[in-house]
Amino acid sequence: MKFFFVKASAILLLIGCNLQAMAADNTYTLKGKLGDFKAVRAYLVSSSTGEVTDSVAVKDNKFEFKGVAEDPFKAIIAINYKAGTVYSRNVKDKLMLYVEPGIITITSTDSVKNASIAGSVINADAKKWSEITKPISEKRSALYAWWRGLTDEEKKDKANEAKVEAEDKALSAQTKTAAIDFIKANSDGYYALDGLYRTVVGYSPDAKDAQEVFDLYSAKLRASKQGQETQSLIDKWAATSVGAIAPDFTQNDPDGKAVKLSGFRGKYVLIDFWASWCGPCRKENPNVVAAYHKYKDKGFTILGVSFDNPGDREKWLQAVEKDQLEWTQVSDLQGWKNEAGVLYAISAIPANFLLDPQGKIVERNLRGDALVNALEKYLK
Repeated sequence: MKFFFVKASAILLLIGCNLQAMAADNTYTLKGKLGDFKAVRAYLVSSSTGEVTDSVAVKDNKFEFKGVAEDPFKAIIAINYKAGTVYSRNVKDKLMLYVEPGIITITSTDSVKNASIAGSVINADAKKWSEITKPISEKRSALYAWWRGLTDEEKKDKANEAKVEAEDKALSAQTKTAAIDFIKANSDGYYALDGLYRTVVGYSPDAKDAQEVFDLYSAKLRASKQGQETQSLIDKWAATSVGAIAPDFTQNDPDGKAVKLSGFRGKYVLIDFWASWCGPCRKENPNVVAAYHKYKDKGFTILGVSFDNPGDREKWLQAVEKDQLEWTQVSDLQGWKNEAGVLYAISAIPANFLLDPQGKIVERNLRGDALVNALEKYLK
């Protein structure tokens, strides 16, 4: 029994050591070294939730955050300059960065937003990408400044509209080409996936194209947590691509009645993802209304799915009434976490899917005249 006790103790000690080693491997330390610009308190803020995860007093122009990062994550370091104040999302001096295991040093002589970051491969790659695309960004800024400088009358000129659209499209193409080159050269780099994948594929991509881009990354990165999440997203895009049967879902209308997508079989139906707070959605609504009135008696209807937030039920209903959206409306009032939106991998609105009477997706993201033109083709 004594032998067993000694052996068991050794095993427990070994397990404990291994757990400590694992924790040490995932530990991060953020060291701030600031100039004498009167910083009082530093905050570490989650960029995904906007919530403060930690805060420390700045002493002798230094601060330090420690924690465990199972996977790299984006965060914000924000600085307060008045004692006794609390963090506000409106704070002006802040720095976006990636947090990863290891010691990361943030150094600045005048402000955190102008700090340099050392000791992080991911942040180094982000800086490298920023330097590569700086000329493109400067050209885009100049283009937008030129457009803003035009009079309202000049902005209505078709030649000026065509100029800004063509140049913006060309700059986007240059950015995409640069991103693909960066991914190929850094196929094992976390930033190449987290920071640049969307730059290449966009927010409503063709699933086949998205898969081809994803396959440019190393097997190791594709197998990572971020890689698995990206593959899951691609699978959702494939399930909602043209030719697929639209995934079924059920949500409640304003009266609390459960509405099921498959209940619209037998008609062409447009699933329209929108929100009362979404400017582009509200701008597009008159086109959707016009299409509805033109084809509602020819076998066409619409199912509106709102991304309005918890507590915004009245804003949702007021927008429905003001924009004269006479078709069926549903929402779970969960904002971007709307279950139907998650199912369809919606990351930008307005977004829509046109289904045939059998529930097959035949068109996606029809805007302006494109919706009427599609309905004209299917409902002759």
